[in-house]
Amino acid sequence: MSFLWDDSYKTGLEEIDNQHMELLDVAAQLCSSPKTNNNKTVKEALDFLCKYVVNHFYIEESYQKKYNYPGYEEHKAMHSRFTDKLNNLKHSIGNNPSQEDLEKLSSIIVNWFKEHILEVDKKMGIYILNNTNDEL
Repeated sequence: MSFLWDDSYKTGLEEIDNQHMELLDVAAQLCSSPKTNNNKTVKEALDFLCKYVVNHFYIEESYQKKYNYPGYEEHKAMHSRFTDKLNNLKHSIGNNPSQEDLEKLSSIIVNWFKEHILEVDKKMGIYILNNTNDEL
């Protein structure tokens, strides 16, 4: 997967797309030169992600509730599982991340981007854009 933003990644919801760009930037930094990343880099990335998901998921779910998105409950459950996965990884890593932990974290981000953002979030964006007169 390329870590350069591509318009095909857009959901059409500017606020959500900007946050997805930010996530992609972190993934690019993590994966660009994994052999040079140190414990601090992995810990900082994981800390960022744990904070990012709380804010980002809240915003996404707010859009879904506002526009009565029919897949809200399932989408929210996906967010909860991802948040749990990140928190479990953060707990298991502690203060001493290894190269294996870096690879696991990179894989989690890439898989989330491919499986959730490029499929599930795009579907949500299409629904919301088709069911609103608001300028998003």
